[in-house]
Amino acid sequence: MMAFKQVFDSSSKIQMDYICLQYPGFFRFAKMMELLAQGIADGVIQVPKEH
Repeated sequence: MMAFKQVFDSSSKIQMDYICLQYPGFFRFAKMMELLAQGIADGVIQVPKEH
């Protein structure tokens, strides 16, 4: 997950478009992470609190 964040944070839009063209799974993974984060932010997805 750290590698994904590093690539995502350090890439320009043009670089990100190229990565998504070269690796279709990268776009699907990024979209899934976006939907997951939105669900957590909206409260639709419950996240257990740490002990």
